[in-house]
Amino acid sequence: MQRWVLGMLLLFLGENHLFGKGIKSQHSLGAEVMIAFKPSNEFVTKPSPNNTVLVYVYPLYKSYKNPGISYYYQWQTAISKNIKMGASIGCNIRYLEEVIAGEYETFYSFPLRTSVDWKALVTKDREYGIQWMGGYNFKHAKHKFLDGLGGFTTGLSVTRYHREHHFGLKAGFDFYQEASFLKFVPSAAFPDMIEETFRFNQFLYQFRFGFYKRLN
Repeated sequence: MQRWVLGMLLLFLGENHLFGKGIKSQHSLGAEVMIAFKPSNEFVTKPSPNNTVLVYVYPLYKSYKNPGISYYYQWQTAISKNIKMGASIGCNIRYLEEVIAGEYETFYSFPLRTSVDWKALVTKDREYGIQWMGGYNFKHAKHKFLDGLGGFTTGLSVTRYHREHHFGLKAGFDFYQEASFLKFVPSAAFPDMIEETFRFNQFLYQFRFGFYKRLN
């Protein structure tokens, strides 16, 4: 831990000397459309941990029928001429998904992620780059039996930024781990079975595209 703190301090002092005026932070607001998809319809079969005759079957990959929208705030700071590091916090909204015939729910989650940006190409007015993001996607416990409790996420994006207008476009791909639940409550027809909560992981893949605006 002490070596890590010392390394970060030396990096900060080095960059402060390099840029003269110190490291300048950037703040951005953005919005994106999210389109989830299943790479396959594979199912997983697992026996119950408590009831020997009970077997759980669930899809390995999760998806949403309707596109979602993501809003986020991002902070960044330069660590070299072409590389920036930062963090973001957002709100992902999946509108009116059908959970039971005729019943619809809107699901919310709150991704908290770190990021690394690489400036790949610079022209007179624009910058083109690649961004990696990774972190945790938090979900409200209200929908834990319908939508899970969130999980780790990572993704890559390509960006195009217009320096004069402080406006950028972004397109990317994300991977999510979804921690999900199934609650089994035996009825009077199964008196010998034990009530249990079966926990399992699903995976979500999505494309996204949108825009962002730098505030400074």
